[in-house]
Amino acid sequence: MELVRGQVLLRFQTRGQTVSLHADPGVGEGDLQVDSGSREVWVEAGRVEPPLSRKEFDVLSLLFDRRGQACSKNEIAAAGWRERQDGDVGNQEIEQTIRRIRLRIEPDPSRPRYVVKVRGYGYKLSGE
Repeated sequence: MELVRGQVLLRFQTRGQTVSLHADPGVGEGDLQVDSGSREVWVEAGRVEPPLSRKEFDVLSLLFDRRGQACSKNEIAAAGWRERQDGDVGNQEIEQTIRRIRLRIEPDPSRPRYVVKVRGYGYKLSGE
């Protein structure tokens, strides 16, 4: 095992062959990575501890999967509040969840770098 440019590289030898596997802490690009398999979030190569709540992770995961694209408040509500079949989620609930996500992942939550508001529509994750 060795570190390669901040990533873990695993090497296995079997029957005279060497196999190398990259063990990335998440799936994504840039300084923010979201791993839906382990439900972990990494910011600037550090894991966010304690982990995000289920609702926070589900909302961030939606934004991450569609990074660079605007997600409507209805889409965010459907991702984060799955228990509400009728989609009755208030703007205040969405904004508070986004605020909590920003507090956890943004270097300066008052000047968001990752989660940005799309006025009159919803939010998007910047393509960084």
